[in-house]
Order: sequence, then structure tokens, then C-alpha cells
Amino acid sequence: MVHDLLPIGNMGGKRTFYLILLIASLVIIARFASDIYLPSFPFITKDLSTSFKLVQISISCYFFAVSISQLIYGVLSDIHGRKGILIIGLLLFIIGSILAIFSHSIWVFLLARTIQGAGMGASVSLARAIMGDSFTGSDLLKASSYISMAAALAPAVAPILGGYIQYFFNWEMNFIILLICTLLLLVFIIFFLKESAKKRTARTSQVMRSVLLVLKNKKFVFNAIFSFYMGVILIGYLTDSSFLFQMLLGYNETQYGLLAIYLVAGYLVGSFSGPYLVKYFGDKISYYISVFSLFAVSFLMLIINLIFPLSFYTIIPFITLLSLCARWISPRALASAMDAVSAESKGTGAALIGSVPLMGGGISSYIIAHFHYDSAAPLTIIIFVVSAAAVANLFFFRKCYTSSL
Repeated sequence: MVHDLLPIGNMGGKRTFYLILLIASLVIIARFASDIYLPSFPFITKDLSTSFKLVQISISCYFFAVSISQLIYGVLSDIHGRKGILIIGLLLFIIGSILAIFSHSIWVFLLARTIQGAGMGASVSLARAIMGDSFTGSDLLKASSYISMAAALAPAVAPILGGYIQYFFNWEMNFIILLICTLLLLVFIIFFLKESAKKRTARTSQVMRSVLLVLKNKKFVFNAIFSFYMGVILIGYLTDSSFLFQMLLGYNETQYGLLAIYLVAGYLVGSFSGPYLVKYFGDKISYYISVFSLFAVSFLMLIINLIFPLSFYTIIPFITLLSLCARWISPRALASAMDAVSAESKGTGAALIGSVPLMGGGISSYIIAHFHYDSAAPLTIIIFVVSAAAVANLFFFRKCYTSSL
């Protein structure tokens, strides 16, 4: 018999296992919802008799909706509790999935993706909130490591799975699978998850004051800007990758899906090497190394793509290295940002720092969708500009940064 999922005081036992499984599932479904249909872009373009640009904008719709809605869900869950708000979000995602399955025009499809994103914001924000409610100290660290592994693998598995789904079925099947998985997750939450928020005394006015307080914190803003830039780079690549490899280079859906392995390889190598970078060079120097490495890779990528014609070798090695650099930067930016806010503003800070990279990704995907050339020029220019801006940020907020170390 499955026990109700309650906040756990220590690791171990069935309840802890089910709770971690639930949180991991919330994270995975959000990653799958953004990436699983990428190999289907050319087929969606054909079936809906539309332009590739408008299909790409569906990524912007999704990430903008996730970015904004998770802030709202975070506030509402502090006031009304996690479970009910999470159920509402998943129901909204289910509605969006059904609408996507039966879309017969690009405008209905874009609406469906927006509704999906608005619903999935609950999964993104409340997964972190439930984990913070349920675990503390070393238990929280262990739970976070398990969730991080799931989050790292999902972006690799989703496009690969999506490629084979498109090959054997059609693009609608991606959303049917998302719908089925979300329904199962919803049933599990309704019957087995108990409310994890202990106190629900926050008022909307108090939350808004907390948001303003966090945004006035220079150290938080400094690190949030880096998170924004990482979202611009990685989500920008995801937006343009289908066009580059499937439309320009002629990769089929399964070949394109397998390319996600390289992105995640960089992510994993960055995850393992990041702590050693800090250990040997210290916090300040390792931050400089990470940012300047990002800039160097982006500059080399720009030059190579200006000289040589588009190919696997002009894109994938650099994206792998950029993913590695992003993984050096992102966790430390997140930790430093959260360390900068007061205890009563932690929830607000977590919602904001989670929203920032998705907002950056939504902006970059929208820009890239409007600049199609027979090359990777728009992508490489955006990555270079953002990397240069990251270096500028390092010096613009230098006083804040050096005083915080």
C-alpha cells in the first residue's frame, strides 16, 4: 500500500522515495514539454501549412508563459498551499495538451503552447517549493542531487524520444504522451500528496514588498543577470537547432534527436568539473575563468562560422563547450543569488531566479525565429553578444561582486 507523501525528516523509507520520485517527475515533465517536439518542427510546419518561423515561436510562447506563471504560482502557493495550486497548474497543462493535439492551424497551436507553459509554471516552481518544505540540511542536499540528475538527463532523452516518436508515429503523439504522463501524475498527486506548506499567512502586499526588496539587492541582480544570459544561449540554440540541422543540413528526425547527447555531455562534464575549479582557484578566480571561457568559446564559434560553411563541426563542439561553461556559471549564480536574500524572501528569490533564464530563453528564441539565413549567423551573433555582455557584467557590478567574496 502506498503511503501518503508527507514532509520527511530524514532520508530513507518508502515515503521519501515516492516524494523524490514525484518531485523528479515534475521536473522531468517540464523538460520534456519544452524539448520532446523539437524534431517534429519540419513536420508541424508542413501539416499546419505555416512557416518554420511561427513554429519556432511556439518555443517563445512556452517559455514566456512558464517564466511569468511560475512567479504567480509561487505567490499563490505561499498563500493557499502547494497541492491545490499544483493541481490547477497541471489541469491547465492538460487543457493545453489536448488543444495542441487537435490543432489545425498555427495560431491554435501557439495558443496551446502558451496554455501548456502557463500550466507547467506550477510544476517548475512548486517542485522546488515542495522539496524545500519537505527536506532540510543534508537531506535537502541529497534530494537536490537526485533531482539534478533527473534534470540533466531529461534534455538528452526528450529530443531522442521525440525523434523516434516522429519517425514511427506523428508529431501529435508527442503531446498525447505528455497528456497521458501528466494525467497519471495528477492522479498520483490528488490521492497521495499531502500539503507540504506549514504556514500560509503571507499576504499579496507582503509578497510584492518582498519582490521589490529582492530586486534592490545588487548581489542578487548581479547573479540573476548571469542566469538570464545562460538561458539566452542554451534556449536560443534549442530554438535554432532544428532549422540548422534538419532544414539546412538535411538531418532526419532521429539523427537530429541524437544531437542532444552532446549538449548534455557538456552539462555533465561541467557539473563534475565545476567544484574542482572552485577548489583549485577559489571563488573569485574561478568565476572569472568561467565567464572568460564562455566568451572565448563564443568568439571562436563566431569566427569559425564566418569562415567555414555550416556543418556539424562548426556548431556542436562549441555548443558542447558552451554548455560546460554554462554549468560552471549557473549553479554558482543560483547559490550566490539565494545566499544574498534574507530568510523571509527566500521563496520570492527562488521564484525570480527560476524565472529569469526562461525569460531570457523566450526572448532569444523569439529573436532567432525572425532572422532566418542559410547559416548559423543569427545564433552565433546572439551568443557572442551575450557572452560579451557577461564579461561586461562581471566588471560593471565589480564592487558588489568583490565585496561579496
